[in-house]
Amino acid sequence: MFDFGDKKIPEPKSYVTHGTLSRSWIDRDQVPTRPKPFSTIDSHPFNHTAELVLPEELYELLGQKLDQDIAPVKYSRVILALSQLLEGDFFTQYIKIGRTKSPKKYGSRHLSDLAGNVLMLSEGRLGVDNVYSLNDGILRLSLDKETYERAGLVGKPAVTAGKRGTRARWLVEINLRLPSMLHGKKGFERIVWSFKNVLTDPLTWLFLDIAPGSDVIKKHHPITRESMAKVNHLGNLKVPVLHPPEKSLATFRDEFSDYALNLQEWLALISVESPRIMVEDKIDPFLSRYDVEQDLTVPEAKMIRIKWKGMLPARWIAQLFAVCINSSKGAEPMAWFALTVHGFRNSPVSWKRAQHGDSLHGENGYTVMKLPRRSKDDDPSLEYVVWELVGGLDGHS
Repeated sequence: MFDFGDKKIPEPKSYVTHGTLSRSWIDRDQVPTRPKPFSTIDSHPFNHTAELVLPEELYELLGQKLDQDIAPVKYSRVILALSQLLEGDFFTQYIKIGRTKSPKKYGSRHLSDLAGNVLMLSEGRLGVDNVYSLNDGILRLSLDKETYERAGLVGKPAVTAGKRGTRARWLVEINLRLPSMLHGKKGFERIVWSFKNVLTDPLTWLFLDIAPGSDVIKKHHPITRESMAKVNHLGNLKVPVLHPPEKSLATFRDEFSDYALNLQEWLALISVESPRIMVEDKIDPFLSRYDVEQDLTVPEAKMIRIKWKGMLPARWIAQLFAVCINSSKGAEPMAWFALTVHGFRNSPVSWKRAQHGDSLHGENGYTVMKLPRRSKDDDPSLEYVVWELVGGLDGHS
């Protein structure tokens, strides 16, 4: 008799939000952080891919603005041991001086408020290897049980996909910006000892200075990369119903669920370049029964997909979204776009400070879609739909 154990993993969840923003113009250098959809963008720090899908007519208005206002993200690969993060100018410039000031009016944050903030993610497979991350001054260590016990640090059980009751891994969170985190302090010296005597292996890190202002990293000989935009002309595609059902309908809940699922599926098919959504597609229904319930106003459109890959900070993605909003004016009925962002599957954290579980595919990401106005006389408020994809083992807030 086979003993497969209790390895049932909760299914990934998709949280869907529909709403409007009264502000139709967003300052690129002072992007909001509190109202959705900006709060979704701000709460997801570790991103490796961003895909922007939009009609060709909007791209003709937007393309030049993207080149002017959205600079490629420069990030680096660098080899460092944990102990080097706590030494000299690296510790002072990138961790202790780094700051995030309190959001200003409307929850906005200026780029200068992010000076000294860095994102760092080490190599390794979450749930298998020891994996580390650093953002907003908080160092997170995902450790196996043996390493955790030898390190002598205080942590909590990590969410894992193992048998029920298994506590094979631990998560240690260290806020290095606390006043007590200084050389000579007893608690800090314990961390330094652990890094110099237990967690000693040099690792390859992805490193990103969100608001570059220091060149301390150069003495560690980083290899710098840029996330360049790749534009793909998708051709003439069938366009699904873009507007959600009216809230006054008695069946609104069920109809909105179908609407959100159909639209999300269509965007996913664009991502994998499926021929099923092409206008000229004539697949035998015996092979595929998928069909697009086409929009009455815009049943088909020539579509563009722009993709960036690398280490993409939330601040950069929020600026990209703001530029798209500001450039979409005057493009009706083609003033709509969808921005899909994928997070690193091996990051110890996914949403805000919530743990990221080591489930099969490491799902974490989101899609923000700006909808077109229903008519020329419609309220000019920005209407949007947000899908937040959360792994079955992940926390979400």
